Amino acid sequence: MSLAAVEDAQDMDGTELKPSSRLARAADAERQDIARKRARLARRHGQLAGELAEIEASLAELAEREQLIVRLLAAPDTDGIDTQPEGVRSSEGIREPQKRQRALLRGPQIRETAVRVLAGSPHAGAIHYRDWYQLLCDAGYEVAGKDPLAVFLTQITRSPLVGNAPAPAP
Repeated sequence: MSLAAVEDAQDMDGTELKPSSRLARAADAERQDIARKRARLARRHGQLAGELAEIEASLAELAEREQLIVRLLAAPDTDGIDTQPEGVRSSEGIREPQKRQRALLRGPQIRETAVRVLAGSPHAGAIHYRDWYQLLCDAGYEVAGKDPLAVFLTQITRSPLVGNAPAPAP
């Protein structure tokens, strides 16, 4: 056995072993590399969690819109709509015929009913708001407000189911 082998054997027998400075530098560099990779993965995890939250919110919004469409198509025409009386009582208490009253729509009722009327018409799809308003009136509805057409336009533009059509080609 060589002298160096004997000294190595003595170090293994309980004397204090110190890593070489080269090994210590390599271990420190490896720890720093692990810390950088961990930080990079943590940032990526945060980004993906944010993206996942956005996707889940979009899915929830789509499910909500789908439920609204189902509710609108399945609801009866007078659901949640203020109607005016069909006749007026005279002073003797006798009901006198009055011209047919229209269902008066306000606020969100305008949006819901307008979409329902359009979906049930052969004109479903892209339509000018004035034509859509006429469809609503023809279906027996009236929009409450000083300027009913302006109120109608304001309300339908607030609907998540309504978007702008592309401009016609010149």
